[in-house]
Amino acid sequence: MIWKQKWLVLAAAGCLALGSGQAWAASADMEAAAMAAPAEDEAAMTDPAESEAAGQAAMQESQAAVQESQAAAQEDQAAAQEIPNPMVPYDSYASMVSALSFHPLYFPLSSGLELTERYIIGGTTAEICYTSRYGQEEKRARFVVRTTLLSDGMNAETLSGVYGADWKLQQLGHTQVQIAELGSDSFVAYWTQGGYAFSVGADQLNRWDFLRQLRDNLIDLSEHYYD
Repeated sequence: MIWKQKWLVLAAAGCLALGSGQAWAASADMEAAAMAAPAEDEAAMTDPAESEAAGQAAMQESQAAVQESQAAAQEDQAAAQEIPNPMVPYDSYASMVSALSFHPLYFPLSSGLELTERYIIGGTTAEICYTSRYGQEEKRARFVVRTTLLSDGMNAETLSGVYGADWKLQQLGHTQVQIAELGSDSFVAYWTQGGYAFSVGADQLNRWDFLRQLRDNLIDLSEHYYD
C-alpha cells in the first residue's frame, strides 16, 4: 500500500506540468486511481471466509494435539498404577523374613558396617544395604547384599545384576565364588549354597577389604546357616 501511494504522488506531480484540461483529467485519473487502490488492496488480501476457515483448522489441530498429549499422560498414569514399584522398603529384618519366608543373608555387627536400607525386590529377593561406619560420608565403602531362592528363572549371576563382566572363580572357605572387578575400587561376587543364591556388590574400597568382608562374614554365614 505504501509503495502504491508513493507511485500516485509521483504521478500527480507529473500531471501538474500539463495544461489545465490535462491537469483536470490527470487529477480525475489520479482520484480514480486512489479510489481503486483500496479495492485492489482488499482484493489482494485473503478472503475473510478462507481466513476464518484456516484459523478454525489450526485451532482444531492444536486441540487434537492437546487431546493426544492428555491421552498419553493418562495411559502413562494408568500404567504406573497397574505396575507396582518392584523395590519395597522394610523397616525391620523380622518383617522381611515374614514376607519372604526365609532369612536373608546379612553382615553381622562385627563387620563394622552400618545397615542403611532394606528392600524386597519383586516379592522374592532381599536386598540389604550397608556403609562403613567411619570416614567422610561420601568416601565410605558401600555394600549391597542380595539373597533369593534358586529357581529356573533366577540364578546367582542374574541375582548380581551384572552381565558381561570378567568373572573369576575363587575358592573362599568351602565355597566357590565368582568375583568380578568392575573398577579399581568396585567389586561384585555371587555364589550359591543350599538352594539359595547370594550376591554382594561393593565400591569405594580396595580388593583386600572386599575379599575380607566377603570371606569372613558373608561366606562364613552362608556355609553355616544355609547348608
